[in-house]
This record gives sequence, C-alpha cells and structure tokens, in this order.
Amino acid sequence: MSTTAFRGLITSLTNNIDAILAGGQKTSWKQFILHVLLDAWLGGIVGLPGGLAENTLQGVVSVDDALITFETVSSNICDAIEDTTTIAVESFANFVKERLDDDVENKAIVDHIKNGATHAAMAVGKNLAKVAKKVAKKVNDGGKAPAINDDSSSRFT
Repeated sequence: MSTTAFRGLITSLTNNIDAILAGGQKTSWKQFILHVLLDAWLGGIVGLPGGLAENTLQGVVSVDDALITFETVSSNICDAIEDTTTIAVESFANFVKERLDDDVENKAIVDHIKNGATHAAMAVGKNLAKVAKKVAKKVNDGGKAPAINDDSSSRFT
C-alpha cells in the first residue's frame, strides 16, 4: 500500500509539474499540494489489493493474513469516508454560516480550506491507525480468514 501511495504521489507530482512547465492550467501552490496529496491517498487505497497479492505471491504475507487484511480494511473504509465527508460538510456549513452572520468578521476562504484540509488529514491518519491496529490484532491473535465461496464462479457458467 505504501509503495502504491508513493507511486501515486510521484505520478501526480510529475504530471502536475509537466502541466506547469508546458504552460498549461495555472495552479496555486495550495492546489498543487492538495492534488499531490489526494493522488497519493487514492493510490494507497487502490494499491491495497495489488500490494497484498504481490506480497502473497512473494511469500512475504500468507494468504490468510492477506485475506484478513483486505477484509478488515474494506469493512472499515466506510468510517474514513464518513469522517472525511462530515468534515467537508461541516467546513462548508461553517463557511456559509460565517458569511451570513453580519456580526462576525469573515475569514479568508483559504483559511477555511486549510482548516478543513488539516482536519481531514488528521481524520484519515486516525482512521488508518485504527485499521492498522485492527489488522495487527486479528493477524496476531490468529484470526480466521474470511471464507472464500468455491462455487461463486458457478453463476457465470
């Protein structure tokens, strides 16, 4: 997962730099950094199954450990998405509320974006730590891998 997150980071970095050097769309440093971080995060999520399969084939991770990890991550990813979505909605609501209240001095939009991005990054980090702890506990406690249905392919024949 960390390898694919790194690949997503590098790919995004090079693509954004290529666009800037080619005279493409003008982006601010904040947009540039947010694009790179988002691509790294998505690269990590997308790379999880491939990374587990690669490590299983190389004998680094047992099949049961890979299945436990994938099942745990996929069943807990909803918490991370929910937390990040909640932060985005709350940040937008605070922005609108501040704009509608004449008694409050309006902060710059950039401050709202920084605040929301900081809270979102902390939520993602917290959820990743929770999932990693759950995976380690299940693997170390000798948890059972989820059953694979052998006749699942019979529907397609």
